[in-house]
Amino acid sequence: MDTFPNVNQILIDEIRNLKKDIKLLLSIHSKVKVHDEFNISGQKEAARIYKKSVKTLQKKIKEGILRENIHYIIDENGYYSFNESALITERGLKKSS
Repeated sequence: MDTFPNVNQILIDEIRNLKKDIKLLLSIHSKVKVHDEFNISGQKEAARIYKKSVKTLQKKIKEGILRENIHYIIDENGYYSFNESALITERGLKKSS
């Protein structure tokens, strides 16, 4: 005669495994510096990092290629701050023109 697995025990075991995985991920995350900082002030400096002109940078913003809250933020005075990591990543995804 076949025995059926204890569904409750299977669920409990899976939850325990998930908890271990979450703890591992959190410990790894705490050791890695996440670069979500908007640490580049102004379009001129951002264009230098992006390796394009300020005019091209502005065009990319207008076209939506560079996206607000991902690549840049605008403060209450209208000044731009850019995320260096996001700019470098975006630059790396494009072929040199």
